[in-house]
Amino acid sequence: MDELGQEIVQAEARVVRDCPLAMETPLPLTHHPAAVYLSQLAPRSRRTMRQALNCLAGILTQGRCDAFTLDWSKLRYPQTVALRSVLMEKYSPATANRMLCALRRTLKEAKRLKLMPWEEYADAVDLPNIRGKTLPKGRMLEESEIIALFRVCLEENSPGGKRDAAMIGILMGGLRRAEVVAVSLEDLNLKTRGLMVRQGKGNEDRMTYLPEGALRAVWDWLQVRGEAPGALLCPVQRYGKVEIRYMNDQVVMNVLQKRAAQAGVPPFTPHDFRRTFISNLLNTTDLLTVQQLVGHADPATTAKYNLRGEAVKQDAVGRLHVPYPETTKHYYQFEEND
Repeated sequence: MDELGQEIVQAEARVVRDCPLAMETPLPLTHHPAAVYLSQLAPRSRRTMRQALNCLAGILTQGRCDAFTLDWSKLRYPQTVALRSVLMEKYSPATANRMLCALRRTLKEAKRLKLMPWEEYADAVDLPNIRGKTLPKGRMLEESEIIALFRVCLEENSPGGKRDAAMIGILMGGLRRAEVVAVSLEDLNLKTRGLMVRQGKGNEDRMTYLPEGALRAVWDWLQVRGEAPGALLCPVQRYGKVEIRYMNDQVVMNVLQKRAAQAGVPPFTPHDFRRTFISNLLNTTDLLTVQQLVGHADPATTAKYNLRGEAVKQDAVGRLHVPYPETTKHYYQFEEND
């Protein structure tokens, strides 16, 4: 039984009394709206949206229900519109809209399972997205910081150091941390620098490519890892023994925190490598190509990762030619002491 099924079984063992929105009779896995919705998602997205549904259920019941004990089919427009107001107050627009998406999708499954009348469903999900814009999260890593991270890995002169350098190199290719630990040796093409990312966000495969320096880091790691099929990045046990098996994506965070502390690099997240990759690529190629490389469904999502700042926009406009005659010296051309 998978993790989702285990949660349903645990929910069936819990009885939430004196709560109007609580589920009165446990539903089987195939007829539970939240379970059916979550089962359609990739594992990483499933965790995110399960947390969103747990949060929504907690708000609706003052913490008494979660995603699997709330009866989603009982929700009506007064509850969902009030829920939207709470989300608008408590969360950023992006987070609130992600939670509203989880709500709509779960109610859609309740309607499909004939648990919710069509008219009530249509009213309950008739909620506009929350508008607003926040400053981009995260930051770009400076080249000097990346050099420092590679240096502390290589100065260790150990299999673990080479593994960590390869991990940083693959992150420099724009992969999400869950994608990094899911890559197998068979997904790497050394001749083309191609890297097949399988079952990324949205359960979609894509082909991306590693920068030359990143490929060198991976090559050095392969001299230690060997040619055995399986996970590209593996645990390194005591005395440098490499164990060919896949790792949890939390390992990526742990490695980066350790190496950042050793290198004296200010705090950053694994996703900041992705932001750096996208921002740097946008200096050299078009938005559509970058979108395809990083696996975004919408180019607008890719554009949100652009952290290059105003100087890039200023320089871009400065390259445009307007054929106005240069007959006089204009105010902005005068020296400050003129």
